[in-house]
Amino acid sequence: MLLKRICKIKLLLLIGICSLAGACGKKAKTKHLEAEPYQEPVSVNERFIEKQTVACETDSFCPNYIAKIVAFDGVDYRYCTGFLTDENTIATSSSCLPSLMRREGQDCSRDIFIFFPKTANREAERVSCKSVLKFSPLPGNDPNLWRDDVSFLSLGKTLSYRRQASIKRDGIPNHRFFTTWMVDQQGEYAALIKKSTCQAVHNNYVNPLVSNESSPNMIFADCGLTVGSTGAPVLDNYGKVRAIISKGISQSLLDSIKKFDWLTEPLREMAHGTNFACAPTIYDYELLDEAECTKDMSDMLIANLREQMTSFNVLFDEQKEKLRESLTTKSEYIYFDMKLSTNGNVQNVDVIPKCFKPLSGWLPMINSSRNNYVFDITLPRIQFKKIMDGSGRIGGQVEEGPEKPYYIQFSLKQLKSIKRSFVWMWNSLDNLTFPNMSEQCSESLL
Repeated sequence: MLLKRICKIKLLLLIGICSLAGACGKKAKTKHLEAEPYQEPVSVNERFIEKQTVACETDSFCPNYIAKIVAFDGVDYRYCTGFLTDENTIATSSSCLPSLMRREGQDCSRDIFIFFPKTANREAERVSCKSVLKFSPLPGNDPNLWRDDVSFLSLGKTLSYRRQASIKRDGIPNHRFFTTWMVDQQGEYAALIKKSTCQAVHNNYVNPLVSNESSPNMIFADCGLTVGSTGAPVLDNYGKVRAIISKGISQSLLDSIKKFDWLTEPLREMAHGTNFACAPTIYDYELLDEAECTKDMSDMLIANLREQMTSFNVLFDEQKEKLRESLTTKSEYIYFDMKLSTNGNVQNVDVIPKCFKPLSGWLPMINSSRNNYVFDITLPRIQFKKIMDGSGRIGGQVEEGPEKPYYIQFSLKQLKSIKRSFVWMWNSLDNLTFPNMSEQCSESLL
C-alpha cells in the first residue's frame, strides 16, 4: 500500500514537471501599444491666421512688395499695410504695432504675421516676423503731434525674389498728387490690395504744423482710407516712397469743424502721414531740412496757429485797408471809419463818422444862415465771413449788401465857435448820435 501511494505521488510530480516544461516552450502572448507622436494643440490665434488671405483687386496688378500685416494685441487684432524695403525687412506704421512690440530687438514671431498676395510672377505666401528693428515712440494720442509713425521689422526669411520699395527724402510739395497701395480688409479673413491717389495739403486747420514740403507730419486728402490702410506707402511718379500713411483724422476734430459752420463744401477725407523728408530709417540719418524736421510740435503751438489763421484781422487785413481808403472820399466834410461787431464766423461792418476833415478846407465855403447843416449820403453795407474749403483751409469772404442811405447833421455854429459839434446820423431804421466830434482824428475804431 505504501509502495502504491509513493508511486502515485511520483506520477503526479512527473506530470507537473512536464506541464511546466511544455509551458516554458511556448512564447508568452503580450499586448504591445504603439506610442503616437505628440501634437501641440492649435491655438485660436493660429486658426485665425491660417484663414487669412490677401489678393490684388480683381483684374488688377499690384506690386509684389506690398503685404498685409495682421498684428495681435492681447485678444484684439488689427490689419495694416507693409512694404518691403530690402530682402529681409518690411516697413509699416509704428501705430500698427501693439504697444508691447514697440521695442528695438523685440521678438515679433508670435504677434505679427505678414501675407503677400499672388501676383503675375509670384505665388501668395505667409512670412513670419522675426524682430523689431526700429519704431517711432508715438507720444500721446494726438497724431498731429506724432513727429513720425514708422517701424521696420526683420523677416523670418529672405525674400530676394521680390522687389523692394526705395525710400526718397525729397519731401511732399503742397497740392502734389501721389499714389498709394493699401490693404482693404473685407471682413475677418479676406483682403484686397487697392490702388488710390492722394493729394498733399499744407496750411490747413486740421494740422497747421504742416507748412512746407519738409514738415515731419503731413496731411493727405482723398486717399480712400480702408480698414488696413495704416502703413501704406505714398509713392511719387517714379515709384519712390515719399511718405507713409499713419491714421485718419479723429472724429472729434471733424465734429468740431462742422460745428463752426465755416464749410463752403463737404470736407474731404483726410489722413495723417509721416514724411520721409524727416522720418528715421534703418538706412541713413539724412534730413531734407533739419530746422523744419526738428521744429517744436505741441498742443499750445497748434492752438496758437489755429487762432492766427482764423483771426478776422489776419484774414481781412487787406480788405479792411482798402475799405478805409475808399471811405476817405465818401464825404467832403467827414472822415468815416469802421465799427466791427463779431458773431461767430461773421463780422459785421458799421460805417460811422470818425472826425471832421480839416475845418479850414471846407467850413468857410458853406454859405448858410441855418445853425445846423444836413446832407444825405449812402454808406456801404459789408460783412466779413470766415470760410473753410473742403481741404480744411481757412479763407475770408467779403459779402456786400446794398448801400444804406443816411442823413447826417452837424452844427455850423458850434464848429465856428468851438470847433466841435454833435453829429447825428439817421435813416428809417437807425438813429445815432456822436457827441463832441472835432477835426482831431483819434486812432482807428477797430
